Amino acid sequence: MKCQASTIQDILFDAEVWSSLKTPRLPQTQYLGSKERLVEWIYEKSPKDIATFFDAFSGTSAVGFYFKSRNKKVISNDFLKFNYHIAKALIENKNTKLEEEDIIFLLENKGAADSLIEDTFTGVFFEHDQARFLDQFRMNVELLENDHKKSLALAVMSRALTRKVLLGHFAHLSAIR
Repeated sequence: MKCQASTIQDILFDAEVWSSLKTPRLPQTQYLGSKERLVEWIYEKSPKDIATFFDAFSGTSAVGFYFKSRNKKVISNDFLKFNYHIAKALIENKNTKLEEEDIIFLLENKGAADSLIEDTFTGVFFEHDQARFLDQFRMNVELLENDHKKSLALAVMSRALTRKVLLGHFAHLSAIR
């Protein structure tokens, strides 16, 4: 099977500056198999003299982000494109942020959007207006001119959706019967 997603991040700041900061906290994931609760243990069990950490099954990048916050170079890898965007937003990205004008842009009605979420998940996970909003948001993401901003927008929305959808699972067949 070919790997679909891989991203590399350079060291973010001077080691002394970065190590003096507290680890930034991300909203908790609700995915089965998430290593989020194990990150400190994984870090403690890792060799202390490493400069690069390879996150072979990066998922939501919880482990890679922890190592990045410890000033380690991180190489992220995952089969899913969804997880590629999370790694691009959190690991590869050095300082790109979604600014207020980006948020306003993402929330505006920019024209007719595809209706995949509306057609598939209305009445399953979302109300009609919520699904329509998500289709519009997704279309607007593609209109952003910066790839890191696109990945940030997708990662932020996915984290928000894990609060809406039980355990973050959209793919259960029983959910769409």
